Amino acid sequence: MSDCDCNSKEDKKWHLEKKVTIGHLFTTVTVAVGVLMYMGKIETTLSLHTFQINHLEFERQESDKKIESQFNKIESFLTRIEDKLDRKVDKANRQ
Repeated sequence: MSDCDCNSKEDKKWHLEKKVTIGHLFTTVTVAVGVLMYMGKIETTLSLHTFQINHLEFERQESDKKIESQFNKIESFLTRIEDKLDRKVDKANRQ
């Protein structure tokens, strides 16, 4: 049939070689460099996103202050209008 007897015990044993090939070293170094570059890119992206989040939080706080200031102005205008209307109604009721 074939020249290989695949049922023998010697063929089923694990065999590990102690030598390291240049191809294996090159592949390992390439993967390690790739992982380090990827981690560096993640760190850069994380720093950028942190900065953007802080900036957006600052802008939101400034916007909230501006909206509150505008709301207070509108409230004071409405109070003045209400006071004027009350005086006109009181004046009309007296006549």
